Amino acid sequence: MMNPNYVKYMSAQKKSPQTIKSYTTHINKMLDYIGKADTDVTYTDLIDWQDSISNLASATVALKVAAVKNYFAFLVKAGVIDSDPSENLEKPSVHNKAKHYMSPAMVREMVNYARTYRDRASIMLFASTGLRFEEMANITLADYEEMKKTDNHVLKIMGKGAKERFIYFNDETIKKVDKYLA
Repeated sequence: MMNPNYVKYMSAQKKSPQTIKSYTTHINKMLDYIGKADTDVTYTDLIDWQDSISNLASATVALKVAAVKNYFAFLVKAGVIDSDPSENLEKPSVHNKAKHYMSPAMVREMVNYARTYRDRASIMLFASTGLRFEEMANITLADYEEMKKTDNHVLKIMGKGAKERFIYFNDETIKKVDKYLA
């Protein structure tokens, strides 16, 4: 069973709730597979576990290994174990890590195919600001109206990991949002 203080540790490290959920799931599944207490896990146990997940995508395996390495590093820091059995565990190289971005023409095509003002405004917001869905959903009408009063059209939001960031709204995006709001 996973050490319950690990969740507190991640919370104190300002990990997002989604990261905490993901890491605890990966760690619990690893511990279930190995079938030993976390204090008894060896490097060879971890190699066996890693082999059992080797059929998954390299990015998925890398994420699971990162979670496990973080957990055992915590156990060492907390004085629960003397040495980290995951220290020499290697993350696989992630294939297809290159990001492919949409061209302005592709965004324009999406906007043109959108059926409603709301969809057009949403597409423009995502494409022109880089907002995440949750960030967009948390913008209030009062926030938006206040941002429009400024000359620079910048809105301060709370981003991933409860970090403040600033989002710039260009004139075209403002027009699409205003048309939807009307």
